[in-house]
Amino acid sequence: MKTRRGFTFIEVMVALVVVSTVSAAALKLCALAEISLSEVRAERDLIREASSIKTRILTGEISDSGTSGDIRWETVPGKAAIMGESFGRLSFDGTGKAPDLQVSWRDLSVSVKDLSGRERTIVMSIEHENIKLPPSSPAEDKIRKKDGDKEASGKREKKEEGN
Repeated sequence: MKTRRGFTFIEVMVALVVVSTVSAAALKLCALAEISLSEVRAERDLIREASSIKTRILTGEISDSGTSGDIRWETVPGKAAIMGESFGRLSFDGTGKAPDLQVSWRDLSVSVKDLSGRERTIVMSIEHENIKLPPSSPAEDKIRKKDGDKEASGKREKKEEGN
């Protein structure tokens, strides 16, 4: 009997097809990873630039809108009512109407065009702590004063107990 040595032509061709398919898939994955990495870098750079612009606006170094090279920015004010009609029915002025609280803020929008001509934009809040309460009624002022007096007397009692 004759013993077989080596591979047949078909086996070599099948192995070559398998290796080339795996290599092509690996190259495609590397290309996709490079594209994703460049996207992340561009977004990171835009976030850094937006943070820098935000700081410079808050310190008064630059105006609320402008351009610098490929970068454009502008601030947009926003306002919303919270705790409207459906929020609680308790009111201290006897009207049964819930207080209308207004929250205002400014958003910073920063845009840049990348090398491919695609525009990237990021929006971040620049100010958000402006809560405006409605004018209080005399009844609410009385209740707040009573609550303040109770807190102050409670603190005095605790202080006396500590001594």
